[in-house]
Amino acid sequence: MDHEQLEVVSYQGTPITFREARLRSFGYLVSLGCFGLGFLWALFDPEQLTWHDKISRTLVVQKPGSSDQPS
Repeated sequence: MDHEQLEVVSYQGTPITFREARLRSFGYLVSLGCFGLGFLWALFDPEQLTWHDKISRTLVVQKPGSSDQPS
């Protein structure tokens, strides 16, 4: 994720805690275990969040100060 200038943060924008990271991992397994339905959910969710985002109350954002342009 460093290469893409992305990071996982809580809904408040703060770095995730160990508990949130564990919940995110658990949610990832749930999303995958349901034949990938948890990932497909993002296509229909208004906020484009997957199940593991919702379970852990975290999301992936672009790092502050990073640009979309490759250097």
